[in-house]
Formats: sequence, C-alpha cells, structure tokens
Amino acid sequence: MRTETALSILSAMITPAILMLACSSLIMTTSSRLGRILERARRLSEEAEVAPAGKKRDLLFSMLLKSTRRAKLLQRSMVLLYLGLGTLMLTSIAIGVAAMSGDGRMPAALVTAGGMLAVGFLLTSSALLILESRIALASVDAEMDYVRNLIHDRA
Repeated sequence: MRTETALSILSAMITPAILMLACSSLIMTTSSRLGRILERARRLSEEAEVAPAGKKRDLLFSMLLKSTRRAKLLQRSMVLLYLGLGTLMLTSIAIGVAAMSGDGRMPAALVTAGGMLAVGFLLTSSALLILESRIALASVDAEMDYVRNLIHDRA
C-alpha cells in the first residue's frame, strides 16, 4: 500500500472520530443533566409528601410530573446518542474494511449509510434535548409564577 493511499484512508477514518468526540461530549452532558433531574425529582417527591393540600402541593406535583417527563426524554436522548456513537464506530471500521478490500463498492455504500444513520440518531437526540429544555423552562416559569402570586397575595 502506498503512503498516499494510507494517508487518505487514515484521513477518512478521522472524520467519524471527530463526530465520535462530539457525541461523547453530548453523552457526558446529557448524563449529568439526567442525574440532576433525578435528584430534583427525589427532593420534590419528599417535599410533596409532607406539604399540606393546596397550591404549594399542586405546584410540587406539577413540577414532579415535568421532572419525570424530562428524565424520560433525556434517557431516550442518551440511547440515541449511544446508538449514534456505536454507528460512528462501525462506520470508521467500515472505512478501513473498504480500503482493504479489492472491490470497495459494498463497503462504500455501508460507510455512507452508516454515516447517514449516525447523523440521524444525533439529529433525533438533539430534537429530544430541545424538547427537554423547553419543559425545563416551563417548569421554571411555573415556579416563578407561583412565587410572584405568593408575594402579590401577601402584599
């Protein structure tokens, strides 16, 4: 194998590696968000158990439901991110196989399909993360409305 060919193959294999790095960063960030939401859900649950019936308890229950929905979205997003990461790894391997084989047509099609599938997983995961962040904002808005009304009623 000539040096130019080897460098070309190596360059082609690095492209998915860059996407793998970005995907891994998203996995770590999403995992951290999920952990924080689970801790918040536990605190909200404990507060709701002892809160007397009324507006405060209703707010806690609403926030607990939103936290549960957020956790489910983040979990689904992480599954898609892991699938994307795995698909990118397989794509990188397929690039090497395509380079090593004499007839690169089938592996080339596999590489293209793998890359497109991985990007599809990442795109879908991103949509779920956007949806989760909108629910987080709605939860904060509801909490601020409650505090605003509480202050207004006491004034």
